[in-house]
Amino acid sequence: MGVKLAAVPERGRQLEGVDFVIVVDTSNSMAGEKLEFAAKAAEELALSLPRGNRLTVYKFSSNVVKVWEGEAGQRIELKLKPEPDTRLHTALRRISKEHGKRPTKLILLTDGEPTDKREPESYERLLPDNVEVTAIGVGRDYNEIVLKRIADSNRGVFHHVDETSEVPKLVSGEVREVYAMNLTVDPPKEFLPINLDYPIKFPTVMDYVQVLGFVVVKPGDEPYEGHFKVTYDDPIGERVSLRLPLRVERGERPEVDQGVVEEIRYYELLKEYSYAVEQRKGAEEALRKLQEFAERTRRTDLMESTRRLTGDSKQDLSQVTRNMRRGK
Repeated sequence: MGVKLAAVPERGRQLEGVDFVIVVDTSNSMAGEKLEFAAKAAEELALSLPRGNRLTVYKFSSNVVKVWEGEAGQRIELKLKPEPDTRLHTALRRISKEHGKRPTKLILLTDGEPTDKREPESYERLLPDNVEVTAIGVGRDYNEIVLKRIADSNRGVFHHVDETSEVPKLVSGEVREVYAMNLTVDPPKEFLPINLDYPIKFPTVMDYVQVLGFVVVKPGDEPYEGHFKVTYDDPIGERVSLRLPLRVERGERPEVDQGVVEEIRYYELLKEYSYAVEQRKGAEEALRKLQEFAERTRRTDLMESTRRLTGDSKQDLSQVTRNMRRGK
């Protein structure tokens, strides 16, 4: 049985109490314009963030160095110089030790393959649950599967950009009103998520949030009963707890929301396409099935999302994370 939970922002407040962490690849391939735009993005973020938040900037190449840390809302100046190596795993492992408590937004910028750990599996669950990731890959030489795994493991998104000049705008887009903090969804044990990994936690809610998946109902005579427990801090700082019951009667034809059924099937096929792209096997067939299903639904939103998939692995894995997390 398919289930969709959606958190639609209504009442927000100025962002406060969040740690922002920018992690910049300073390997030799980033020399010149790339590092200049990376520094500009971090400097603009430091100035645009409201006070009451903190900002930390790390650079990584052969070593991981904290180049700035302090209260947000002030002018900073960064001078980043290229060096050998791209020790991405080492950088994230250090950050996981230093940012394991407060709600944290991590922005990663890189243009190359990691030189310490190359296997995508090494990056799964590397960061703690209080961290949400925006990973930005620049150009054509980085490993998109690694960046997607990092984003997937921490309920984030991965952006592919061809031009470094796009980076400051992407980074500045992370500064928005906050509608909830420390949101946790505890589903029934029979729930299998499609668009997120366990645990289902959101350090900050600044946009539409959706949780999609299946509840496996075993055969039997008794009604199935379960519930989703949702807890979060609201914009005025009060802790809110909701219990959302789920009951399925036996022997009755349940009332079905066809739109939700189509949406869940679409995301299931999208996940299959993403897996095929990562495995580099069967991607064309998976994309064709996804396109055909979207057309059959005649839903403009699903057809438009599918048209953004071009067969380019970097662009498509980037688009998949945005569709999965934010529905767009």
